[in-house]
Amino acid sequence: MSTVHNSLAEPSPQQPATPRPHGPEPVGPGPSKSRRSTFWIALGAAALGIAAWQWSGSTFDGGGGAVSDGVRTIAASRGDLQRTLRVGGTIAARHYAAIRAPRIRRGRRTGGGGGSGLTLVAMAEPGSFVEAGTVVAEFDSQSQEEIIERQRAGVVQAEASIDRRTADLMIEMEALKQQLVAAQGAFRKAELDLGTVAVRSEIEAQILQAQMEESEVTAAELEAELELLSQAHVAALRQSVLERDMEQIDLQRAELNAARLRVRTPIAGIVVLQTIFRSGSFSQSAKGDQVNSGAFFMQIVDLSDMVLQTRVNQTDIQLLKVGQSAEIRLDAYPDRSWRGRVESVAAMAGSGSSGGRWRSSTGNQVRNVTMSINILDSDPLIIPDLSASADVLLATHEDVVTAPREALRKTGEDWYVWLTGNEGEQPQRQRVEVSAWTDTHVAVSSGLKEGDTLAVGPVEQGLE
Repeated sequence: MSTVHNSLAEPSPQQPATPRPHGPEPVGPGPSKSRRSTFWIALGAAALGIAAWQWSGSTFDGGGGAVSDGVRTIAASRGDLQRTLRVGGTIAARHYAAIRAPRIRRGRRTGGGGGSGLTLVAMAEPGSFVEAGTVVAEFDSQSQEEIIERQRAGVVQAEASIDRRTADLMIEMEALKQQLVAAQGAFRKAELDLGTVAVRSEIEAQILQAQMEESEVTAAELEAELELLSQAHVAALRQSVLERDMEQIDLQRAELNAARLRVRTPIAGIVVLQTIFRSGSFSQSAKGDQVNSGAFFMQIVDLSDMVLQTRVNQTDIQLLKVGQSAEIRLDAYPDRSWRGRVESVAAMAGSGSSGGRWRSSTGNQVRNVTMSINILDSDPLIIPDLSASADVLLATHEDVVTAPREALRKTGEDWYVWLTGNEGEQPQRQRVEVSAWTDTHVAVSSGLKEGDTLAVGPVEQGLE
């Protein structure tokens, strides 16, 4: 073998050629037969050397050939084998408050709505922490203050109108009562005069009878009119009271609108500004901007309770259960990891992408199931909308002999490995039983022990 390697070695530097004398080349009989034989022997030896070198550098093919120094080997180890499923998604906050521009309720008077646009005059700094109840945004309230002043004047006028209407009704009622008293007095007088008909003429008696009847009718009409006037006065007074109450309601509405212009956060958290459409483009709000009523321009995020929202392919959903542990990594910080736990798995599958069903290259519809993973560790690095991944722990096999998947071969239903010993020894084919596997390793229940050296090469048939 060494001769072969030497024959393939680089040649030594050539010696300088000896100068030849001028004149014609000597003519000889040509190369002899012994020199031609030596040439063919050397050429055959070189070919054998190349073949031997290629054979010694090839990897083991599983066919029972010898294993040389070029075969990659690995030792079987003992430990825990964890089977995981990797999913990707986006970080989101479980508890957050959507801060919207207040909706101004319109009153009865013109301009009671304060316009559709609100001017932002103050706001909390993005990224700052705020406590619950803190004012995080304030809008211009000048128009609402003017409305409040007008409404307060309207309430005062309505109360004065009630007092004036009450006094007028009292005067009117008293005047009618006096007329009724006078009519009743005239009726009693007519009754007394009618008692003197015995000493009066017949014509006088008829006149007195007519006066008495007239007085009686007048008194009855005045009594009915007094009753109707009383009811009318009650209705008129009620109308004045209702006018006053409506003015007070408008005042309360204006005061409530003014209070809404100072927006307070219901929870404690970090201030996150949202992108809105303003001035013909999308950007974050700033002081002095006009914000439409009801527009979502800010979010308060509770960073103490974050989740990873992800979608899982329908073929993997049967492997997932609520309560499984997970290891979460952020794409922005690949060297860090955080503990997680599967919190919820949707009961129904949805489309593979937002906006409708998506078809794969084979034409099949891809269906996904929404899953939420709770992040158990609190860290200021974990903020909403970051892309992240999670390795969900599906199963753990403790204290087992493990080997890489590429070291296993399969014939029919049987799994086997090639055990290598000392250098130059013939490898031994060993049948093994596989109890569990992951994407990279398998757990061997029998046929292999810790420390056995395995030949590692391409797997002829993947795990089923």
